[in-house]
Amino acid sequence: MQSYSPELIQMMRAALDEVMTKVPLEQATPGIKAALAEYILKAAAEGETDYESLVAAGSDQIHTLLSMVT
Repeated sequence: MQSYSPELIQMMRAALDEVMTKVPLEQATPGIKAALAEYILKAAAEGETDYESLVAAGSDQIHTLLSMVT
């Protein structure tokens, strides 16, 4: 299991919070948040460690996720 620094964990949380602001409120479910968190975590596991890349990793998946639930 991969280990992340406290700083990177905080950055991933902040990135997730920012990505969630881009999801329409009526669709901002815990399931959507969990799925977006997985994309951000995967990006970090693949070496993306800067804030903008983590936000992009989640943001790029919003449309796909929302189209699967609507």
